[in-house]
Amino acid sequence: MLRASAVRQASPKLDQSLFLASLALLTFATLTAIALGAWFTSTTAPYTLRSTIAMLACIGGVATSYLVWRMPSRASLGGGIGVLAFSLLRILDTGDWRGINFIIVGSTVILAIPVVYAFVILPKG
Repeated sequence: MLRASAVRQASPKLDQSLFLASLALLTFATLTAIALGAWFTSTTAPYTLRSTIAMLACIGGVATSYLVWRMPSRASLGGGIGVLAFSLLRILDTGDWRGINFIIVGSTVILAIPVVYAFVILPKG
């Protein structure tokens, strides 16, 4: 595992990519929390499998964002990619694809790009 200070001194490009990956994960967690708040206020039975997956993804997004920023490693970036992939489970069992499902998939893929890029350029070891 690389120390954060060693990474920041090693390459400004790597430092910037780790910052963007951490920011993408934090943005994902924030958008998920906003969506959860809207879901809880709009329905009478808010606690479903989908909302549980979204809550876990929100917590995981904040945790992996912190890990990517403070202790950058391929494992923490892989965890971030896993959290983003796990969050897509909430749309698998829908019978009809509405516009919100496309927004969820599109925003998750867009926010995964900096995380995958940082995973690729982070040196092993």
